[in-house]
Amino acid sequence: MQNLMIESAVMATWRLQQKMIEKTVPLGDMKRKESEYKKGSQIPVVDDTWTDFHQGDIFGGRDKHFWLRTRVDVPEDMRTLTENEELVLSYSIPSNGDSMLNPQMMFYINGKLCQGGDNNHRALVLDSSLISFELAVYAYSGMPAPQREGEICAPNFSLCFSLQKRNKLVEKVYYDIKVLLESAQILDENTLEFHALTNALKNICSLLNFCFETKDAFKESLLLASAEADKFFAENCKEDKPQVT
Repeated sequence: MQNLMIESAVMATWRLQQKMIEKTVPLGDMKRKESEYKKGSQIPVVDDTWTDFHQGDIFGGRDKHFWLRTRVDVPEDMRTLTENEELVLSYSIPSNGDSMLNPQMMFYINGKLCQGGDNNHRALVLDSSLISFELAVYAYSGMPAPQREGEICAPNFSLCFSLQKRNKLVEKVYYDIKVLLESAQILDENTLEFHALTNALKNICSLLNFCFETKDAFKESLLLASAEADKFFAENCKEDKPQVT
């Protein structure tokens, strides 16, 4: 039978995940150009050879390289952030068989290479002072191996970019719980380690207040839960303890 504390922690992570992204604004149309393998750090200039790329358009093909460019204006209601909020550029592709080929991205903000992206890294934290910026994305579709029958597949991805306002405190507590939860789920319920983790989950999750209608109640409960998680990790994740990396 599923442990009740495990069920409670699963529900807590689900509810926290719904509150992690406070606002999402899809980017507008971009310009697209197929290219050769990128050499150096020069970003190509948009000219008449570039075509329009709409959010959700198909990106892909076997061993294909592309540039995408646009100017992004940050909406006014995303320019003022609290201490627990951050502005994020994110991209999404459907979770289908083609996405397992792990297409690669390189993000340039105002001409400066800032970060790479792939299936496991789909968000770039932006400078909170940005009001507008030039975005360039160098994208690579991947090189799938021939199928068993010898045919060469050509992966295609529906690609979307957006700006998001993300709550860092919600995200922290979400991952604090998720780390303990996933660790507990692989342990035998009759071990001391399992009971230590589920007890920590109980102490953290019991502090969360999901009564969003009450002003500041959720935020205050996040601060308490975060402090309780920090206390557990400080006491139990020491140098003489085995570490998972």
